[in-house]
Amino acid sequence: MAGESKNTIPWMQAKLLTVPEVAGWAKVSTKTVYRWIAEEKIEAIRFGSRTYRIPEQSVAKMLTEQGYEYLTNAD
Repeated sequence: MAGESKNTIPWMQAKLLTVPEVAGWAKVSTKTVYRWIAEEKIEAIRFGSRTYRIPEQSVAKMLTEQGYEYLTNAD
């Protein structure tokens, strides 16, 4: 793509959200987000024993699978 560095790796372009950010947005507890991760309802990248980052597109994917794709539209 124009204007992108040749050294840019696709995962570096992804916006990564913290568990509290996802919980706050979804208005659920962080425990619920950890359960979603454990049940593989949402994809996450593990950085430590309880440290996760959730790609923004993973939240959009979960919403679409649950029938809420209209929430993912930026219009």
